Amino acid sequence: MNTQKNSKRKRVSLTISLQPYEDEPIKLIVDYLFALSEDERCRQVTDILVPALLPYALYEAGNCTLEQLRYLCWRSQNSLDNHTSYMCLTLGVALENLQNQTTLEISSLFKVNTQKDSLYQNKSSTPLILRFQPYEGDSMADVAKYLLLKPKDELNKQVTDVLAPALLPYALYRSANHTSKQLSYLCWLAQESFNKHCYYMRLALGVPEPDYLPQVRETQRTSDSIETDTDVNDKDNDTSIEESKVSFEELNNIFGL
Repeated sequence: MNTQKNSKRKRVSLTISLQPYEDEPIKLIVDYLFALSEDERCRQVTDILVPALLPYALYEAGNCTLEQLRYLCWRSQNSLDNHTSYMCLTLGVALENLQNQTTLEISSLFKVNTQKDSLYQNKSSTPLILRFQPYEGDSMADVAKYLLLKPKDELNKQVTDVLAPALLPYALYRSANHTSKQLSYLCWLAQESFNKHCYYMRLALGVPEPDYLPQVRETQRTSDSIETDTDVNDKDNDTSIEESKVSFEELNNIFGL
């Protein structure tokens, strides 16, 4: 039934070509992605591009109200935060704050990485081609349309800017040439990068900081409710909202569904 339905939907085609220089951090990520199957490669990239760029995409398409953008920006921040948390758990490291360390101290963390890992030696001159064909109506289709409007250099910059912090810890771990201190620092750097990305995204789109922190629990796409816990102090009357609930009916009203 789903196959027949999808066969009637149009697809959006997006091709991304990455061929970084040897000394760029994205080179390690390209090598890491090369080692994955094509499906897994595209899945991991999609899982980062959608939360990072969907608010921009829908804003430029003129398909969102301010309230919708506000919610999408929160979802983006939440998804990227979850990515970092899961990455730390997978790599077995803590999210250690190294903000006060000097550049020299941080640089010394990576001096051990001078030897080229044998897993990636034969991939130096081969560009990584990522091909996406999402169905119309899917979130990745909206992101693809947004990126297709960009010049090639700008497209690659936006993609690498979000892929670098998201996948570099995995890439370094996969290279088998790392220390736990390095992984911990890169995970912290990823979280800092995501925070800045979402901050500047809200600023660019004119979206205020969220005054609620909903914790969405979805067992499937047609889940019936969203539970929201907040602890927000109202500056005018100094009252606090201890708990609120946002139903899917309310969210549907926000998105006009």
